[in-house]
Amino acid sequence: MGIYGNSKKYKKVVEAVYPSIPDGEIQMANVGKLVHFCELFPQKLLKVAVFLEKRVSSDLPKQRLGYVAVSLRTYNELIRGCRKHLTFFSVNYVRVLKMLLESDHAELKILAAESFVGFAEVQDETTQFPDLEAFVGFFVDMCQNQNRIPETRLQLRLAGLKGLRAYISILDLVGELDAFLSRHIDPASSKTRIIPAILDNMMPPGVVVAVAAGAEHEPAQPPQPEPVPGECQHLASEVLRDLSSRVNNITVTALLNGVLQYLDAPPNKWLPQNTFAILVLKSISTSIKPQHYQIMMTRLLQHLDLPLPVPVRRQVVLTVVNVINEASPGPIIEFIDYLLRHLLKSIEICSGVPTPSAVDMQDQRALQVSIVDSIGVISKKVPSPLQKMEASAFIMHRLLDIKRTHPALASGGGGVDRIVTPLLECVLQVSQTLTKLPSDSVPSSLLGPLLDLGVCDDPAIRVLVLRIIRSIIVPGKTLEQMWNIITSKSDHSSNGSNTSGALAKSASSSSLTPVAVSGGSTSSSSSSSSASAAGAGAGAGAGGGSAGAAAAAGGAAGGSAVVPALSSHALFNTLASAN
Repeated sequence: MGIYGNSKKYKKVVEAVYPSIPDGEIQMANVGKLVHFCELFPQKLLKVAVFLEKRVSSDLPKQRLGYVAVSLRTYNELIRGCRKHLTFFSVNYVRVLKMLLESDHAELKILAAESFVGFAEVQDETTQFPDLEAFVGFFVDMCQNQNRIPETRLQLRLAGLKGLRAYISILDLVGELDAFLSRHIDPASSKTRIIPAILDNMMPPGVVVAVAAGAEHEPAQPPQPEPVPGECQHLASEVLRDLSSRVNNITVTALLNGVLQYLDAPPNKWLPQNTFAILVLKSISTSIKPQHYQIMMTRLLQHLDLPLPVPVRRQVVLTVVNVINEASPGPIIEFIDYLLRHLLKSIEICSGVPTPSAVDMQDQRALQVSIVDSIGVISKKVPSPLQKMEASAFIMHRLLDIKRTHPALASGGGGVDRIVTPLLECVLQVSQTLTKLPSDSVPSSLLGPLLDLGVCDDPAIRVLVLRIIRSIIVPGKTLEQMWNIITSKSDHSSNGSNTSGALAKSASSSSLTPVAVSGGSTSSSSSSSSASAAGAGAGAGAGGGSAGAAAAAGGAAGGSAVVPALSSHALFNTLASAN
């Protein structure tokens, strides 16, 4: 009957897989016989596993590393061939892996991590696992290994990252991932090492980081002495995306808390550039479930509420804007509201007592410019013209609230410029992203306050109002094209007939429809008349008469050519009729 007919001969079958010398090759033919034997007599799997564990316990102290590798490979074949009976030998197998991961031999650690990955691949939701949490510490240590040999260090880190990903997949399979993430990702936990282990391996080579803890201006530190190879960066990004795709509406906050804590920790990862922060946060935003996207963006914006140095705060603003998805930007008005609050806070600091230092003032100004520009970038990611108009109306509403609640900033001593001008620039950023009008209407909540500001005493504000109105009347690049035609024709013609013809031609080709003001009785003609009045006021403040208004409108369009003799009233009536 041979050895298969006598189940008590299992030791002979197991011993047959080992070579005669420690450095010899595993006897794969005999391994196949062992797997077949265990399939016939699954009750013998426990004894086989105990035998293999004893061999490892005996060979490892004697430095018979070849025999240890054979024992582990035999386990691997049993896992693949006898997956239905894993419970018979999983405990012994886990103890063997721990022995190898605790050893000082890099090659054994790598083999153990690779074996664990294979073990995870054959699991299903019915599998009962032994305690595997101890493996997290081993894999994290491998991810952060600093072996002096570059190739060994690379292989250890790759194996550690693969082990972490396999462990996460097992936890997700058995429904224990949420509890695990709460213990190992929350910054309040002493076990929080997973996020640094992953992100350390995502750091691109040559990235310069600066210490910004407690000081706003620290000299930049030199690049990391040991750059992370590209293979590690790619695999670490995959692990982070895989982890992000498995979080729920509670653990997504814990994940972000861990990431933000890592970016804030010295050496600061936000400065001097936010390239790494964008890389990390985009990996998360593109991987989490759609219903968790708003939670993530809100958490990122809340990070601005911390007492961060101003340069760091500016980089956070720029990072948040870059992370917003174009396909699904989310609640834009809520995002803009967050940014406007921090814009107002920065303006208050610049206007406060005592006056900030020159360096602080410069940082605050840079932050304000970044916030204004960011609002424009966010608006470009909004596909709906209606949402763009709602965002503009919301900013104007906030402007009116600020003027009412902060009279000290919004009256006298140039305070109007500090409040009104930045918010009008935000509206301009939004309006310049329009390509068409929403349902051929402009909200009266936007146009009314704009026209009121168009007759104020400050010429700079009047020019801003004109630029906004012209962006609404002729959205997109139509006005720029019309202006180019006007200036080019004026160079070759001494009468107004060519100009009028060019305007009519451009208007007919623009396929635009008349503007109506929603929520009120103002018609397109009255709107254009009001705009014309604002234009006349701007012209008078800027240098007198209709020529000044036309020059202001031309300067807004970015042209530097000589403006033809076209009054502001005629210009705006023409634009309104063209629209």
